[in-house]
Amino acid sequence: MELTLSKCFRSPYKATVAFIALTVACLIAASANGEQAWALRESGTSSELHSVSFTPNGQQGWAVGFGGTILATTNGGQTWVPQASGTSNELHSVSFTPDGQNGFAVGFGGTILAATNGGQTWVKQESATPNELYAVSIASGGRYGWIVGFDGTILSTTNGGKIWAPQVSGTSNELRSVSFTSDGQIGWAVGFGGAILSTTNGGKTWLKQESGTSSELHSVSITQNGRYGWAVGFGGTIINN
Repeated sequence: MELTLSKCFRSPYKATVAFIALTVACLIAASANGEQAWALRESGTSSELHSVSFTPNGQQGWAVGFGGTILATTNGGQTWVPQASGTSNELHSVSFTPDGQNGFAVGFGGTILAATNGGQTWVKQESATPNELYAVSIASGGRYGWIVGFDGTILSTTNGGKIWAPQVSGTSNELRSVSFTSDGQIGWAVGFGGAILSTTNGGKTWLKQESGTSSELHSVSITQNGRYGWAVGFGGTIINN
């Protein structure tokens, strides 16, 4: 219904009421359309931050970056506090389980850090590689995990990170992102040269897929049933299956 204000503006009182009603209507419409403002938060660091991970309730979160920086929040990002990483290596990626207890952070020089208490303590794990690690994905409450990195590196764990074992990727391309379904069976990894790899058995075997591009691919996301996926990269590239 079209709102006409001409009659309302004949008196200051009616004009004020009309303005308030119109403002409320606009706010409700914006909320209904999912429009929300982004607010700049104080991180407490000038270090470049590369990755962030939040629990489904949007309250617990972690951010990682240069100099081994790890920040944590328990109030939806309103305030951030540093956590001791025990490393000065650059960290590229962080991922936590939905309960916010088990998490991994990975980065330069084959660095793998693990937490089992929400990040109150981070423990360095043996990666058995000096390669730079760019992304980590975890499943099944943190029991299963995959890490990808330089020179086609793929590492996996089936015991919460106690042991990380290499998987055969079949490529020497740098891999920048990995994503798995929650059951840890279906996963995709992407990287340089338009590389896309897929697995349906937890990474025991990885198969090359035709991406249709030679652009660097930096991130991949898949649906929980593993049927659909999207990858993005250099030059505004967006591809999906």
